[in-house]
Amino acid sequence: MAEAAANGKLTLKGRYEIVMDDPLPAFDSPRAKAYSVIDSQGDRPLPLMGLLLDRRLPVRLSAIEEMRDCRLPGLLTLLDSGQTGRRGDAHRQMCLIYERPAGARLAPGGDAPFKPFPEEAIERQILPRMLPVLKELQARNVTHRAIRPSNLFHSGDNRGLVLGECFSAPPAADQPDFLEPIESAMADPLGRGDGEHTDDYYALGATILCLLLGKKPEAEGGGNDLLHLKMELGSFSALASRYTLSLPIVEMLRGLLNDDPRDRWGITDLEHWLAGRHRKTLRGKLPPKAARAITIGKAECVTSQSAAFRLSLDWESGAQMVRNPAFDNWLRRSLHVEEMAKSLHGIVGGTGPEPADAKALSRA
Repeated sequence: MAEAAANGKLTLKGRYEIVMDDPLPAFDSPRAKAYSVIDSQGDRPLPLMGLLLDRRLPVRLSAIEEMRDCRLPGLLTLLDSGQTGRRGDAHRQMCLIYERPAGARLAPGGDAPFKPFPEEAIERQILPRMLPVLKELQARNVTHRAIRPSNLFHSGDNRGLVLGECFSAPPAADQPDFLEPIESAMADPLGRGDGEHTDDYYALGATILCLLLGKKPEAEGGGNDLLHLKMELGSFSALASRYTLSLPIVEMLRGLLNDDPRDRWGITDLEHWLAGRHRKTLRGKLPPKAARAITIGKAECVTSQSAAFRLSLDWESGAQMVRNPAFDNWLRRSLHVEEMAKSLHGIVGGTGPEPADAKALSRA
C-alpha cells in the first residue's frame, strides 16, 4: 500500500519516491502535474517521472493495466501506477510512473506557432515511429485518444519521436476540437469515451497537418466556426484545403481525415503509402445540403447537422427557432427532408411563438 513519506516526498508501493520538491513542468499534462521520481529498487537508463492525477476524474484502470510496461521506441513507457497516501488522507492521489522523455516536446501547447516540419520528416521519422505504436494499441484493444502535437516528444536519438501519455484524464478530454472527428468534437470533452481506433487515425491526420503548418488550422472565427465548417465542407476541406501541400500528402490526409470511419485510412493504408503504393483516396460523403442557407445565431447553415450544432450553442434562441415557421419551411422546401420536418413537428408541436422546452429542444 502506498504511504505518505516525509521531507516533501510521497512513497508508492514502498518503492517509488515522488519528490514533490522537484516538479517537472516541462512534462506536465493538461490535468496532471509531473514530478521527479526515485526508484529505490531499479537501475534504469532513463530518469523517471510521476504524474499525479486529478482526484475528481475517473481513471482508465483497465487500459492502464493493459499498457503497463509496454516497451516500444515510439511510446512513452508506463512502468507502474497506484494510490499515494492512506485511505482518507488528504494527499491520496492516483500516480502514474513513467520513464521521463529524453527530449523536448515537438510543439508547444495552446495556439503558439512553431517551426514547421518538412514533409520528408513525416515520411522518415514520424510515421515509422507511430505505426508500430498504433498497431500495438490495436492489438491490445486500447485507444490512445491523446494524439496531438503537444503530446509528442523528441526521442533523443535523432531518429524520430515518442508519443506521450494518455491516462492522466478521461479519453480525449484534453483534445482540441479540431483534432477530433465531428461527432466526438461535438460531445462534452469529459464524456467522449474510449472511442474507436479510427479516432486515433483521425487525430494522427490532424496532428500531421499541424506539424506541416507549424500551427493549428485556422478558421475566420473561433473553434466553433471550424467545427461548423467541418460539418458543411467535410473535415479535409475545412482543415487543409486552404494550404499548399504536395499531392502525396494530400492523398494521405484525405484518407486519415475521412469523416466516414469505414473509409478512413488505417495501418495497411499508411504502410502502402510509405512504400509508395499510392491509391485513389475515397472522398468523404457529405450530408445533403440545402438550396439556401438558414441563419442560426450568427452562422449560416446548409446542413441539418450544422443547424443542430448551432441550435445547441444557444438554447434560448434555439428553443424559439425550432418552432419558427421559417425553420419548418427550410427543412421542407430547401433541404427537402419532409420526414425530418414531420418528426420535428411531433417532438416540439406545431409552429408558433412559444419556445420549446429544454427536453423537446434536446430531442429536436
